[in-house]
Amino acid sequence: MPFDIIKITQRDIERYQDGDDLKKDAVPYQGQLKQHKNDEDKVFLLLDPLSNNSSMLEFQKKDVLFAEELKSISGDGQSYMLGKIWIRKGAVGIKLEPFMVSDLAGVFSKY
Repeated sequence: MPFDIIKITQRDIERYQDGDDLKKDAVPYQGQLKQHKNDEDKVFLLLDPLSNNSSMLEFQKKDVLFAEELKSISGDGQSYMLGKIWIRKGAVGIKLEPFMVSDLAGVFSKY
């Protein structure tokens, strides 16, 4: 289960049961959650696992206030578990976005 990497305590469940407090304290992000391979204090969230150029977000686990499993989706013969993580307002996340490396020197001279 992918959300085993996020420890949600009974206190958190009780505190955020109605959702209003959660909306005051955190911002939700949806996608496929993965543990960082080399740093257990970080998690990655792939926003669209079925896309070839999806963005990925990196967060500190301490900034995840709550996590919810949403659904499983299929594509390319694989199944992906999607979820929602609620990140503490004011936390710093890193957006990792793929791009193709190319030499743009002189690109404006063509126009």
